[in-house]
Amino acid sequence: MKQERVHVVAGNAFAVSDAHGDMEVDPRTPVGLFSFDTRFISRWVLTIDGQRLHALSRDDMTYFETRFFLVPGTASHYVDADVSVIRHRSIDDSFTEQLTVLNHSAAPADFVLRMEVGADFADTSEIRSPTPRRVTTAASPPDGVLRLRYERERASPGRRPSPAPHRPTSTRAASPIGSPYRRTGSGSRTCTSA
Repeated sequence: MKQERVHVVAGNAFAVSDAHGDMEVDPRTPVGLFSFDTRFISRWVLTIDGQRLHALSRDDMTYFETRFFLVPGTASHYVDADVSVIRHRSIDDSFTEQLTVLNHSAAPADFVLRMEVGADFADTSEIRSPTPRRVTTAASPPDGVLRLRYERERASPGRRPSPAPHRPTSTRAASPIGSPYRRTGSGSRTCTSA
């Protein structure tokens, strides 16, 4: 079965993901964040409280931005979802993803958003048969920064998610979000690669 792909494009930069907004390496089709001839992000997977999210709908606003409306669980849980996530993705001078978490329950709730991030810095000609690269990750919890770096000769491109309200580890950034609202409330986090 062929999976639906979502494209967000701005000039020489583009992101290709699945219908939920996640990016995972697929040998059959290029997936990830690309600029010119390089894939900078090869893994970009969002979970809430350890559960993958599934799409209710999508709004392709323009060619350079889209919104995913998501819930945890499977199709049988849509009606009973106590939480939903709006994932707003855009590319202009940088790749930006804003996450809004909505609490639909009658009581305050706490959630943990986790973003798993990976980079292979693959050339577009290597996507189908990638060459292993030495990619280093560095987490700086006090700064709230997760850096992905590939060093070749003198070049060392890096990507930095911001701002800093999360706890990064080697390949993940987790943000605890509390919702003091009894009905519908939201909290937002923005991750930007520049």
